[in-house]
Amino acid sequence: QGCYAVTPFLFHYGILNCHSRYFYITKYNLLKSSVEKIAINMLNKGVLKGEKVALILSNRIEYILSYFALFYIGALPVPLNTRWEKQEVFNVLQDSESRFIICEEKVGNIVFGKYIIEYIATFDSIEKVFYFGSNLYGSIGIPFKSLTDESSQDGVALETLDPDSPAMISYTSGTTGIPKGVVLKHNDIVKISKYTGAIWADEDDLPFSIAPLYSAQGFLSLFINFATEKCFTMIASFNPNDNPAYHVDPAAELPDH
Repeated sequence: QGCYAVTPFLFHYGILNCHSRYFYITKYNLLKSSVEKIAINMLNKGVLKGEKVALILSNRIEYILSYFALFYIGALPVPLNTRWEKQEVFNVLQDSESRFIICEEKVGNIVFGKYIIEYIATFDSIEKVFYFGSNLYGSIGIPFKSLTDESSQDGVALETLDPDSPAMISYTSGTTGIPKGVVLKHNDIVKISKYTGAIWADEDDLPFSIAPLYSAQGFLSLFINFATEKCFTMIASFNPNDNPAYHVDPAAELPDH
């Protein structure tokens, strides 16, 4: 990997503490191992460098694993706002040219599974849907859990990443018009994480994040917190009126926790 690729840099740091209703605690060496498994399995499923992968998830451990696995590959995460309605979701999927989706069937009160089914039926562009819950997507549906299985790395190679190559596409909220995609480079994320993290590291308080991981505040806080070398905590839902979208089962999802 290039020296400024996001994931190798951030794995030099810290401990993560992430929970939904139940605490889910993991250490960096276990997190790194899980990310590498997911990256290899995604490569074997056709997620290659430069592919755009839409993420429709609540704040959960698999969101974090997906970010870093895609960074490892050189594929671009495209996090979607989980408060968008169907047409906004459709617009962003088309505009970003996402061919892969990682999604929960329902986040908060919105059943995104129905949106994805309709999108697949309308546009012939989605290669795979990595899903949580039931398979609503036919032959292109793959359970996300299968991505955490051990897989042979024979014949699978991660490509070198240029520091100035795109790392992800973040869409604006659409307050003043349709959401617009903003491309962040690997070097951008590393610098923000490193230099802001150096300032945060001087504080004695431990961070607690309620921001959604699809938002700039959420994912940049995540990356900066990794670079502080401290433990930090996140919650699954940032709206107290939402029903919990998913209860993380550490034993089922990631046994090495």
